[in-house]
Amino acid sequence: MPRKRSNGEKSVVISLWSAGSCGRKQLEGILEYVNRRQCQWNMRIIMNPDELTADEIAREGRDGADGFIAFVNPEAAPALAASSVPTVLMSFPLPVFARRKTGLVKLVNNNDLIGRMGADYFLTLGVFASYAFVPDDQNRGWSRMRERAFCARLAERGIACSVFGRPREELGDWLAGLPKPVAVMTPFDLRAKEVLTVCRARRLSVPNEVAILGVDDDSLICEMSRPSLSSIRLDQIAYGRKAAAMLDELMRARKDVPSRTQIVEPGQIVERESTRALPPAVLLSRRMQAFIESHATEGLSPDDVARAFGVSRRLADLRFRQTSGTTLRRAIEARQLAELKRLLRETAIPIAKASLQCGFHSALWAKYVFKRNVGMTMSEWRRSGR
Repeated sequence: MPRKRSNGEKSVVISLWSAGSCGRKQLEGILEYVNRRQCQWNMRIIMNPDELTADEIAREGRDGADGFIAFVNPEAAPALAASSVPTVLMSFPLPVFARRKTGLVKLVNNNDLIGRMGADYFLTLGVFASYAFVPDDQNRGWSRMRERAFCARLAERGIACSVFGRPREELGDWLAGLPKPVAVMTPFDLRAKEVLTVCRARRLSVPNEVAILGVDDDSLICEMSRPSLSSIRLDQIAYGRKAAAMLDELMRARKDVPSRTQIVEPGQIVERESTRALPPAVLLSRRMQAFIESHATEGLSPDDVARAFGVSRRLADLRFRQTSGTTLRRAIEARQLAELKRLLRETAIPIAKASLQCGFHSALWAKYVFKRNVGMTMSEWRRSGR
């Protein structure tokens, strides 16, 4: 039976992986778009795409779903491809989706550029004795595209690339047998973490013997690894916003919209310990900066930063100031201010609430810091529309 809804409300099914930070950030971007545009969406959120079966897709169609934003598994892909419900596809498009001529937007990362970026980055670090790619063990299409582009870019420079193609348990022997130092790219961060774990088990030094680069910049994986993992950043929040915008466009259209592919460009390379041997003071400073970027809006203090890295407040401040030219407190405030500006610009949240949401210990202190750094009050800045 079709579900009841209020006038103008749209029923939207969202299916994303929530196991890692990527899916959660994509959902954050979707919700950000919906809230900012005040979309009247009644959302059913499926946090495990295995639950979006062919039967579920058919049932949602019968019940009057107005749109899908979906990561879909191969088993359910034919049902979604055959559906007439407006759809934004978040997973790599299987050939079956070529049959659908209208109402489908395929959001696809620029996998060729991602592979080339990895090769170019390693080439800037100096001469390695060998270069290698460890692909996704399920041989998925996006992994193959990144692998081909990585190898092709190196081939343009006359450099051969080794590609791992053995059973997973042989990865250690394969890595040990490569000429050192070796530059290793993986198609996503979890695979980079697996390579790092194998290197530690085989006592291969990272990055001195094996430099490792992942893709996604999944902070949960990259920052918690030891050494921390370098990665090509994919802006998953922007990816989610784009998905919501594309679906909104499809559902508002007064006539069938031809299916199309929307390419999403990668962000910058986030360099961490797995690709660059740096003096200890610089490594500590970079790790503190990354920690601040991730936690400043949680009410972080300089003492919290020092405790997180097991050093005294005095040493933490000294090393950070020596390598970054600013203090821990100023770095924290800069991150909080950036988030506060975003909220003032993109939302109607009251100033006092926004201040606390950004990690300032009081709205009064936030007003002082904002005026000191920006030269105007928050109200003036919001009205200026900057």
